[in-house]
Amino acid sequence: MHHHYKLIGQFRWYRVWVAMMVLLAMGWSAAAGAAVPALLQVAEKYISCSKPILREHGHYTSQGRGGFGAVIQGEPVYFDLADRILVAFDSVNHAETVVHLKIDRPLVNEFNEQAVWRERMLQDVADRSGVVLDRSSPRAGITLFTINKTSLTGKFAGQSMLIDQDRNVMVEWDWNILERYRGPNDVKALQTEVWKYLIPCLD
Repeated sequence: MHHHYKLIGQFRWYRVWVAMMVLLAMGWSAAAGAAVPALLQVAEKYISCSKPILREHGHYTSQGRGGFGAVIQGEPVYFDLADRILVAFDSVNHAETVVHLKIDRPLVNEFNEQAVWRERMLQDVADRSGVVLDRSSPRAGITLFTINKTSLTGKFAGQSMLIDQDRNVMVEWDWNILERYRGPNDVKALQTEVWKYLIPCLD
């Protein structure tokens, strides 16, 4: 079955195979081009601000120009990105990998519209999963969305999306299920602890 992807910021519609060709041509490979220094600085800022409770796992890498498609509330949408950096965080003692980050920078002039579709995407997942989408604005220029599972099954316990307007990035947090978790409240407690250190540091 073929979907037609709406390319955010334009009025054309793209077939899935076109979107896939774009991904293959532009790719998530390092060969697509090094990250612009500004985005590397953003990654370094998030790593530095998270260090009281998390440590980066290995090297963080730029994926270069690319994008991804998603069907959101029944409508296929394609997110075109200028760059993406992947970062993984371990616990302080490096005993376990806690969360995986995707730091995305949309194309110029598409930030606000992509932010709207990101929220819709999370709301769609929440609706289909029967969970609540938590929304907050912990400080000026930052909006935070989180959905968590009601039972700890599979690989991930939840997902957060931090919209950082000052840095023109959207940061997806995929929270791993850890052996030490006794239930969903433990996941939320760790998330709250991370935000307590991270948000005030993003000045």
